[in-house]
Amino acid sequence: MAIYTLDKSDLQKVAHLMTRLKPEFWNLEGAVAQLSEGLAWYAASDEEEPTGWLFCKWHEAYRTVEIECLGYDDDGQFKVGPELQPLMARCERWAQE
Repeated sequence: MAIYTLDKSDLQKVAHLMTRLKPEFWNLEGAVAQLSEGLAWYAASDEEEPTGWLFCKWHEAYRTVEIECLGYDDDGQFKVGPELQPLMARCERWAQE
């Protein structure tokens, strides 16, 4: 599994994953809007098919990173667990820079 930095061309792919896994949390417009307001990475075996994501915001005044949402697809089920470790490690490296 590879980790990719989310850019504008990937927003729809990750937003669709979010809405498919947790429609009670996000609709497509809401997911796109949220992902547009910070920094995110996604995990995928194939760059076109995300299987997980981590979205965060940098708060300069506090010099801290806030993770706003994350999750992965476990056979169609929304999960948060050790499978997200590669995304957490990538976020941690970014925050330390």
